[in-house]
Amino acid sequence: MVNKFIGSWQLINCKLFNFEQQEIPDPFHNASGLIVYTKEGSMSAQIMQNYAKDQFIKKINNLSQEDYKELFHKYIAYYGTYNINNQDQTITHKVIGALWPQMIEKSFTRSFEFKDEDTLILTNTEYEAIGRHDQVKRYLTWQRIKV
Repeated sequence: MVNKFIGSWQLINCKLFNFEQQEIPDPFHNASGLIVYTKEGSMSAQIMQNYAKDQFIKKINNLSQEDYKELFHKYIAYYGTYNINNQDQTITHKVIGALWPQMIEKSFTRSFEFKDEDTLILTNTEYEAIGRHDQVKRYLTWQRIKV
């Protein structure tokens, strides 16, 4: 199964669902991202809210401290290693370094589903609180980047 993950993947969809399986607004709904898995077991991921780029690029030379704080929360970046559990159909990212310090040395386990050889869906394995919502799951759909 590991070989199916190896490569670069582009984020094509990000959705949140509550405990009742109703879709709710996701702050990363209009995001772009990249996740990379190597055959050696390393990985890296980055996700950025697209509107953040447009919002801040216009005033890049005049950003306030509050602007920087807001921008910081609109970008996720981390790297580390990964392990796959084929029986449970989960992948665990073990974070070595991250933009958000609270992620460092943490492990994040996601369920995975391959819709086809070039479409991967990653979902948090348990419901969690995101923003003001309790009991939500995030579904990230990734498309393999072919060169």
